[in-house]
Amino acid sequence: MSQSQVRNERNAIAYLSLSVDYKPTMALIDKIINPCLQRKLNLVQANVFDEIRASVDDTFGLDENSWHELRLHGSLQTIINRAGTRAFFGLPLSRNHEYLYSLKRFILAMGAGTLIVGQLPLWLVRPLAASVINIPLRYYKAKLLKTLLPIFAERIQYIQRHEAGYTLEDESGDFATQILKVVSNTKDGTYNRGPDYLAEQNLLLSFAALSSTAAAATNLLLDILSSAPEINAYDTLRSEAASTFTAEQAWGDAASLQNLTCTDSAIREGLRRNSLQIRGLLREVMSQNGITLPDGTHIARGTWVGIPFQAVHTDERFYAKPEMFDPFRFARMRTDPALEGERFDATQTSDKFLAFSYGRHACPGRWLVAQILKLLIAYITLHYDIQPLEQRPLNTIFGDTNIPSMSATIRVRRRKCA
Repeated sequence: MSQSQVRNERNAIAYLSLSVDYKPTMALIDKIINPCLQRKLNLVQANVFDEIRASVDDTFGLDENSWHELRLHGSLQTIINRAGTRAFFGLPLSRNHEYLYSLKRFILAMGAGTLIVGQLPLWLVRPLAASVINIPLRYYKAKLLKTLLPIFAERIQYIQRHEAGYTLEDESGDFATQILKVVSNTKDGTYNRGPDYLAEQNLLLSFAALSSTAAAATNLLLDILSSAPEINAYDTLRSEAASTFTAEQAWGDAASLQNLTCTDSAIREGLRRNSLQIRGLLREVMSQNGITLPDGTHIARGTWVGIPFQAVHTDERFYAKPEMFDPFRFARMRTDPALEGERFDATQTSDKFLAFSYGRHACPGRWLVAQILKLLIAYITLHYDIQPLEQRPLNTIFGDTNIPSMSATIRVRRRKCA
């Protein structure tokens, strides 16, 4: 069975204006995941927090005396675009308003392309829809790459000048430089494809991280703000953040995030209750004769098979009261003697928790997602009051995609002396 066939079709790769070849792209991700997106995540934490603080203050406002209303998803997308850009490309790009505007429009076009074109009938409708979506997609991709290319050319020259004696102390605190350093040591020719190719690959990686993180953050805050009053979710998360971040330097210390067990639990619970994909681990049967399952069921060549993520996440055999948002469910499970030896971190995948998929192709950016969400929730709860929601706005299911409300609004006010 093939995953690449499904991804090419489901993500509309053949129809959108992208310089993407599935196998080289996945090979690049495999090379960079451990050295960049996991092991060296601590290198960007202080910078990511600095950008979260600045962007939340800009977006939520500093008025301590009056409440004001804002659209949640759009606000969080703005904040996360800045934080993610800081992580991937550093300053001053994360404060470049023209770049950020183009990035927001690019994410919208890419999202529409993969969401709509990727789930339409194959023959006539897909090319027609793609031809419309490709107009803004080409335009904003070109604008973004015009900004990124000089940055990548400069970083490549930097690495070439410092190949001898290049040490950890020399490393820039952004993923782009780290990724270039990793691929410069490979022998498969990726590095020699030049700044154009490398810039676009990094742009697509950042798109995947930013769009999914914004959706997860929206779902999480909607869940927290509409949770049962007796759970006291918002104040509990605020108290945990207050006891963890007692000094400025704690925000840049990776060990601080390990202390946020309630926040980590809330993130995992939000992802359990509202997976971004309601089904996944999709594969296409490639054998000419199809395959026959152990129970005798025959599946023909060309059929897609997969796992119903949301059904697993709402199975009472695995989770008590599965339809309820219980933010501290996994914090309690951590201390349950009957579950000793099992891990319940937000980034830990299992056959019962599939929000980041499972196995070899589990989401490679999940550690960055968790880092951003923890810092974001901690900063917001410490510095802002938000009025509870009487009822959670409903998500929209489009095909196999679970989309949080784009129109939901919240009322916020800066805390005094925060």
